[in-house]
Amino acid sequence: MLKMLYPQKRSILLASAELNIPELPNCQWTLIENIISILDVFNSVTNHISSDHVTAAEVIPLINVIETELQKPAPAGSGLQGLKNDLYSSMKIRFKNYENSDILTSATLLDPRFKETPFKDKAKADTAKHRLLEEASTLQSPEHLSSSSKLGQTQVQAGTGNPIWSQYSNQFAHSKINSDKDDHRSIAEELKAYFSEEMMTPDCSVTEYWRRETLSKKYSCVPTATVCSERLFSTAGLICDSKRNRLDPHRVKMLTF
Repeated sequence: MLKMLYPQKRSILLASAELNIPELPNCQWTLIENIISILDVFNSVTNHISSDHVTAAEVIPLINVIETELQKPAPAGSGLQGLKNDLYSSMKIRFKNYENSDILTSATLLDPRFKETPFKDKAKADTAKHRLLEEASTLQSPEHLSSSSKLGQTQVQAGTGNPIWSQYSNQFAHSKINSDKDDHRSIAEELKAYFSEEMMTPDCSVTEYWRRETLSKKYSCVPTATVCSERLFSTAGLICDSKRNRLDPHRVKMLTF
């Protein structure tokens, strides 16, 4: 709402003068501009986490991106410090135990773009890593590992505007991926080697990196959200409108799903 309002500042000021309506003082317009800069982070994160290609691995990094932004001191005289403090307090209430979730911690560790880097509590990252290694040791290795888990030439762009990458960009690996791999080592050995490697760049395709069946496929699930179900209701509403009101239920189902 504020992002739509701010570009109309000149028109609003002219209309206020012509219609004798009390106008906002300049300090309020400055406050609006500063508030937009803070809420833009929430907007970017919300749009990203609501997309179709995101996984649970990005929940911890995204939450930490927001908290890091809110912890930065506001410019003197901007009037934003109180807002930042309130938003940060709300975040701590809503997401106080997110690094205790087995699924979120495991998914983040198994994402080659993050691993343990996003964790604020490194002890929890170490605990989750130990748990994964124990689980991997119980899994039976496939007979043939010719389909390497290393990333091939195919890469998928992570998308521009993702708020994660600006915070973690200095920790990405910029070297070529080592294609030499022992195709006969166990899953636990492969996982240990994975943790010793550098982080991958944002354009790394996680599905390409983990090509064969591994723990990654178990934990790289969809984040808990109502977005997909709400989109489905919207799809049904767009199909069954006033100009297409004679569709039989079976056809509606086929068009929707």
